[in-house]
Amino acid sequence: WVLVGDHKQLLPIFQTLDIKDKKVQEKLSIFCYMLDKYKDRSVWLRRHYRSNSEIIGFSSRYIYEGNISPVDKCREIKLNIKSYPKDMKFLNPDIPVVFLHVDGMESMREDGSRFKESEAKLATRIVKTLKGLGVKSEDIGVITPYRAQRDYIKELIKDDELEVNTVDSFQGREKDVIIFTITSTEDMSFVEDENRLNVAFTRAKKKLIVFGNAKSIHEKHKLLSRFVSYVKERGGYFTA
Repeated sequence: WVLVGDHKQLLPIFQTLDIKDKKVQEKLSIFCYMLDKYKDRSVWLRRHYRSNSEIIGFSSRYIYEGNISPVDKCREIKLNIKSYPKDMKFLNPDIPVVFLHVDGMESMREDGSRFKESEAKLATRIVKTLKGLGVKSEDIGVITPYRAQRDYIKELIKDDELEVNTVDSFQGREKDVIIFTITSTEDMSFVEDENRLNVAFTRAKKKLIVFGNAKSIHEKHKLLSRFVSYVKERGGYFTA
């Protein structure tokens, strides 16, 4: 028999057990167990059929150890817009991966879930601009680690055809454009999970726009800091 999967994306959720230790989660995953036990029989499926090469390039280098690359038909795919506002140069189709530095702190809802007004409003503005340029609602996705941020953005956008959801709910999904609002600046534990970030980074086909507080990221998050540097090297770093 053949077992196929991706242990670098979200691991199984055990509803009857309170497990936060990733190593314990991996031991309880059949796929991870078999991969560890039969390493000599494992085979990489190296061809990637979704994203522009610069979008998948980060995950390929830092998460998949260089083991995947896009097929030719995906390598240079770009967002099909002919123009963009002067104050939104980051929408340039020739820049597939963007990081937007957004100042400010997040707030916390009564249930402990976090939201950040400045990022929510920026996501809404970008969405409305893209739609005005001819990008369909169903081709845009907005993702965030927090339910409070998801709910706030949904209220602002008011578009049932445009998917706004948490990272966990977006696994297996894909969109031409993904906007990922990191939201948190203080406690970044929820985005420390490499698998969760990998899901967020690999949903986009043509354009990935990530925003958060770059200073906080460099101080507190190694993998995200690498992502910001990766984007800077490709001319995709902007300040909102």
